[in-house]
Amino acid sequence: MMLNHHGYDIKGMKISVSGAGNVATYAIMKAQMMGAHVLTCSDSTGWIYDEQGIDPELLKEIKEERRERLSEYIK
Repeated sequence: MMLNHHGYDIKGMKISVSGAGNVATYAIMKAQMMGAHVLTCSDSTGWIYDEQGIDPELLKEIKEERRERLSEYIK
């Protein structure tokens, strides 16, 4: 991982993910498994911020199962 190569650890980092589809959802899951706090993600209509951390299961339900816009996350 590039962070490790430069002497950084993802654990505890606050990060943003560009996108909210299949790849982004699994990137969020992986980052959280590694201890990062994913606070934002985006789609073609805008972005969301969740100070508690993005819920990847909810994101997956909204984007992949219900095929809705990211704005549904805040509801």
